[in-house]
Parts: sequence; structure tokens; C-alpha cells
Amino acid sequence: MNININDGERYIPELYGNAKDEKPMAFNLQFLSVEESDLQDYYEVTSAGKGKARTRANYSEVFRRGVKSIENCFVNGKEIVSSEEFLTMVRGSPKLAQIKTDVALHIMEGAEVPEKNS
Repeated sequence: MNININDGERYIPELYGNAKDEKPMAFNLQFLSVEESDLQDYYEVTSAGKGKARTRANYSEVFRRGVKSIENCFVNGKEIVSSEEFLTMVRGSPKLAQIKTDVALHIMEGAEVPEKNS
């Protein structure tokens, strides 16, 4: 079997008009390996209703592992260039938190091999 994969790309989120900005915030991505993909999900057991469990994605971990660098992102005058800086420096900004989730979802979706390539 020979499978062609897409291992990364440059992604510009469209949220909050970012894509239309003169210098949009851009994320240089590396899609997750098989092992890293396993780490994105965790199980949560709820007490409501006979020990039901549900799977949730750890978007911060996906973002941390999948973002190789960031362009045109400044917080309080400091340039943010890494996923770790983004996750630790961004506080109190629902917009940037939503951008983090958007990027994480894009990483998760982008890592899937389209049927035509498999």
C-alpha cells in the first residue's frame, strides 16, 4: 500500500477578520503523527447517568504539538512565535482562545488522509 500524506501547511484563520488583515496572523503547521493523534483525546467519566464516559479532544495539546511557528501575533507588544508562548501568554482573550481551538481543529482535520490519496 502506498499512501500520500499532507504533513503540514501554512494556515490563516478567518475568525474575526484575521484573513482580511493587512498582516494576518498565520500558523505554520505540522500535522500530528499517529502517536501524537492518540494523545489528543481523553476520556471523561460523568456522574450523571450510570457512569457514562465521553471522549473529549485536548485542543491545547493538539495546538502545542501541531503549531511549529506563528507569524504576526503580538500580545502586549511582545511577538509570539511559538505554540508554547501563545498558550502561556494569551490570557483573558476569548477571541485568541477561539483562534487556538480553530487552529487545533484544522490540525485534526488536516491530518486525515483524503480517501482519494489512500
